[in-house]
Amino acid sequence: MPSLLRHSLPALISIVCASQALHAQTNLWTEIRETDIQADPADRLIIPDAYQTVELDFPKMDQLLQLAPTEQEHQQGTNGLLLQFPMPDGSTVIFEIWKTTVLHPQLQAKYPEIRAYVGKSTDRPGMLARIDISPYGFHAMFLNTGKSAIFIDPYARGTLSAYICFYKKDHPRRLADAFICHNSDQIVIDPPNQASDRAGDCGNRREYQLALACTGEYANFHGAFGTNKAPALAAMNTSMNRVNGVYERDASIRMIIVPNNDVVIFTNPATDPYTNDDGGIMLGENQSTCDALIGTNNYDIGHVFSTGGGGIATLNSPCNVNLKARGVTGLPSPIGDIFDIDYVSHEMGHQFGGQHTQYNDGCNRSNSSAMEPGSASTIMGYAGVCSPNVQSNSDNYFHARSLQQIGNFVTGSGGTCATLVPTGNSAPVVPSLVNKTIPHSTPFLLTGSATDPNGNILSFCWEQMNAWSNPTQPMPPESTNISGPMFRSFSPDGNNYRYCPRFEDVLSGFDFDWEELPSVNRTLSWRLTVRDNNPAGGCTTEQNMTVTTSGSIGPFEVTSPNGGESYPGNSTQTITWNVAGSNNAPVSCANVSILLSLDGGASFSTIVASTPNDGSQSVTFNAPVTSQARIMIQAVGNIFYDVSNNNFSFSLSLPIELIAFNAVPQQNQVRLDWETATEKNNRGFYVERSLEKADAFATIGWVAGTGTTNTAQRYTFFDQDVQPGFDYYYRLRQTDFDGKEQYSPIRTTFLEGAGSNLLVLPNPATEKIRVEAPSGTAELVGNVEILDVKGSLVTDLPVQSRSFELDVSELKTGVYFIRVIAEGHVFRGVFLRQ
Repeated sequence: MPSLLRHSLPALISIVCASQALHAQTNLWTEIRETDIQADPADRLIIPDAYQTVELDFPKMDQLLQLAPTEQEHQQGTNGLLLQFPMPDGSTVIFEIWKTTVLHPQLQAKYPEIRAYVGKSTDRPGMLARIDISPYGFHAMFLNTGKSAIFIDPYARGTLSAYICFYKKDHPRRLADAFICHNSDQIVIDPPNQASDRAGDCGNRREYQLALACTGEYANFHGAFGTNKAPALAAMNTSMNRVNGVYERDASIRMIIVPNNDVVIFTNPATDPYTNDDGGIMLGENQSTCDALIGTNNYDIGHVFSTGGGGIATLNSPCNVNLKARGVTGLPSPIGDIFDIDYVSHEMGHQFGGQHTQYNDGCNRSNSSAMEPGSASTIMGYAGVCSPNVQSNSDNYFHARSLQQIGNFVTGSGGTCATLVPTGNSAPVVPSLVNKTIPHSTPFLLTGSATDPNGNILSFCWEQMNAWSNPTQPMPPESTNISGPMFRSFSPDGNNYRYCPRFEDVLSGFDFDWEELPSVNRTLSWRLTVRDNNPAGGCTTEQNMTVTTSGSIGPFEVTSPNGGESYPGNSTQTITWNVAGSNNAPVSCANVSILLSLDGGASFSTIVASTPNDGSQSVTFNAPVTSQARIMIQAVGNIFYDVSNNNFSFSLSLPIELIAFNAVPQQNQVRLDWETATEKNNRGFYVERSLEKADAFATIGWVAGTGTTNTAQRYTFFDQDVQPGFDYYYRLRQTDFDGKEQYSPIRTTFLEGAGSNLLVLPNPATEKIRVEAPSGTAELVGNVEILDVKGSLVTDLPVQSRSFELDVSELKTGVYFIRVIAEGHVFRGVFLRQ
């Protein structure tokens, strides 16, 4: 079912076209209800679990994309075309777009209606786009650093106007998409030199001429019959534009479909030269077919698409005249990201030298490359088809081991036929890393750094590099495993660090299957890969380090406070931890730092920079009231740490006994009353106020205290600088004569008044409601929010009128609140959704 978020998409999403300056504006995308889309369910080929439905003005998009500059023009300084695209969460993102080469220029001239584009976001740094268009539809792939890839695909086959926008994570592999790669360690040709860690060299993009054939079954699936081969070529263009998006970013490799490629697009299953359902036989068939029809000297790498249920390829085959076309990918539904990234990129990865990275046995494991636990999760793994599975689909990037193998191949024998295209790009600069020894069963933090000479947006990926060795170890990994991977790979992101295990799992105590801390002696090999995400051809830099766990030292643990304690906010407490021998060799940690979180671990501040690692330290706190405190103890000069298992509390510890504090609205003012039972050294109270949010307080007044007394004292303060229609938050900042300060609890009040109420009709409602501001109100320019009874935000939309409609048909039955924030004023209403 589509996500409710689709209803928060603005009604019209603008695009702007630019060269040296913005010079045109057109509306391309509009919100559309799925029930309004006319399509045969049998033509729906991509059905994610959650998606947004949008309508595209296809002719206008086609017309505008033709204005985009070429890649060469863009490299010479011509600005790209600026287009805005919808996202699955209802937001929009602007991309600068230019043409890219997927079809050879001669083939492109023959099929000018089939085009491909590349782009980068102007408002979300590091986000890249791959776009293609043809008479058979529009497609887009957005690669977002550290987040799920995003896709826009036709709602159904044959539609040009209706589209779905979805996250890859919401489109898991189905049973019909079952796929087996038949490669094994035995299919190895010309093993590359594995001395280098780098994913190839840098500064050049390697371009390979690709002979991409297909069976008649594949062509028929995409609507190509007889002499009309364009639908199949359009599908190939979509797939290879997406494949190139990953290969260019990770390894600076581009594959260009050869000029006469249509001669190997077969549309009749009965007469084509392929055995559609047998990839092993098709390896030889494709080599013979491409050599005979394309010409042995006219291509560098060959591959064939089918509708069979598997794939196979010869390792290290490009540039080898006898083997270069030995690559097959087949799927009953050869369309979409699952086919393009999980399968085609995988099989072509074999051709460029990449072996399987999954550790699981029984799934064509490559022992020397089995560096990912379980089924693996990167392109060269077996995600979703090799139990126990890490996840259902491959993430769209190569593991460091794959990059190493591909890089070694294309800079060796696999580079002899490639065309080198200078990109002007330089590799990131990454300082070397220092090996560490840590206690067993203790979480640790890996940290690196990098700079980029070209100012590219860098992403970081930490991956374990321990392969299989005899004997095979259990999966998911267990703490006692003596070899193999213990930690899964996570998608590259903008953080230069990695918590092992993930910090959120340490805080929650969740035992994640695919990150396991060793409890025995282990040497964990780690590699940091830094990508520069340059859309013209990416560069990477790698650095290695080892983390050795001592089986006789550890675990290093916080013992107090460890959850459930309650301390006065202004008090001295003793922090304790289990040293567990970590001050002795080989760990040799002499000092630790102590950090405090007041928000459940979301952020920490240092309270003791360095103290001897002796298991105990007295600390004086000056903390506000909170029930979400945690202590972290970090090794100084090492990478291990521990955190309180659960939250503990700080209670109010004012040098006064506050027995009452109230905020009461009175016409055009708010009256604050508070009472103390006792006071000690009390200089007085600063009165602080925050408007609409309880996180931006300002001082609005001062009330002197009584000093020291054991009798009850009553205080009053009037806030007359208030306006109707607002929420006001108040707190007291009590101050001693010696300068110490503490805060009271927060009180809130809403000041009623004319002009603060919204008219909502009909009420109750089932489909749409009309919302009107009070008569005499100027046009509202701001935002309208719908909140549920818990105060949680359900929808946030722009508003530009004092009267407007809202679609509430997707809301659950219940009471909802409407809040309009416009030009410094707040209007409220309430309605019942039946």
